[in-house]
Amino acid sequence: MQNIATYLSCGPGARSRAGVALAGLILAGSVLAGCGAAPRGAGGPAPAGTTLPVATVQPSPTPSPVPTIAPSPTVPPVAAVPPTATETPQVYAIIDWVNFIYFGGITYVENFDNSAHPLTESDLGSQFGTVQFKYGDSVHEPDYMSKHGKDGDAAFLEPGTVVYTVKGYQPTFRLAARMDDRIALYEANTNPHAQKGGDLLDIGGKVTRIGVNSEQDGTTELGTINDPAQVAALVQLVLDAPVDASQSVMDGTGYFVVFYLQDGTVVKRSYWSDTGEMTRGIHLPKPFASAVIQAVTRLPLDQSP
Repeated sequence: MQNIATYLSCGPGARSRAGVALAGLILAGSVLAGCGAAPRGAGGPAPAGTTLPVATVQPSPTPSPVPTIAPSPTVPPVAAVPPTATETPQVYAIIDWVNFIYFGGITYVENFDNSAHPLTESDLGSQFGTVQFKYGDSVHEPDYMSKHGKDGDAAFLEPGTVVYTVKGYQPTFRLAARMDDRIALYEANTNPHAQKGGDLLDIGGKVTRIGVNSEQDGTTELGTINDPAQVAALVQLVLDAPVDASQSVMDGTGYFVVFYLQDGTVVKRSYWSDTGEMTRGIHLPKPFASAVIQAVTRLPLDQSP
């Protein structure tokens, strides 16, 4: 399982790429130094105590006579205090987890782009699973997921929270759970079993139009593709494209590609037209890049690069 970090919205810009490893998504933590002995199990062994220099004693002239001292009452011996190791500052990582859940090897990340069409109780399907462990403020190891991740892990959902399927979608793409005063929609971010785009995105036959948004804010629409035939063709390119997140090259001109679905929800993915990659690890052919550039520049399709 990949590390997850401050969710940089998986964006194409440099700020968005500061961590993704959700990207994708990477654990980015602030580091604070606190004084005091290292807590048990944290950090490495403390350095040995400092050895004090021993002064050289010069011989004195003829020794003076030693006066006779009357015996004093017996004084109990003083126990020797062993030297303690020098205390060193301990470094703690503050991890800003993205809102994720983990089931069946798939890491799902909350989709925050559906405020205009939030899920309701009627969108919930059957029970899919329950949360077993909450990371929240209890996990401070950036690589904890890669070492100990297991089914039922969640960033912020409480243990015992029921996770549901979403009606109309494969559970390998979307899941949902009640969280605070809303129903959180989770979408697959990484899936080690995915071979093609359709294994990550269950959007075939569901897209009404495609928007191309600015990489700067993710919301400013630079262009749109509305022709039903072209939309269907481009979606098919996504579904058929090979997936290989280990070969990510997130560089060059970037956009956010937004798929507007029939039920009013949206799917937003980062896309780099120079390399043809869509998050996470969907490698699209040149015709997709040509359509995106044409939508942004408003050039006829046969004149776009």
